[in-house]
Amino acid sequence: MYDPEADAGFLAGLKDSGGDLAVETVQAHINDEAFAARCMEAFEELAARRETPAALGSA
Repeated sequence: MYDPEADAGFLAGLKDSGGDLAVETVQAHINDEAFAARCMEAFEELAARRETPAALGSA
């Protein structure tokens, strides 16, 4: 459903929620390749920072 006012309110709520929540907007439709590519980049960035069991000293 197309509702720019609701979208803006939702985004503002996320940004104002506090904490360490990172909010990024992408000028693409959810089914666009650009959106999917950015999601994968963000996931890979998070995964690279995640401590693995091996990094914690357990096998």
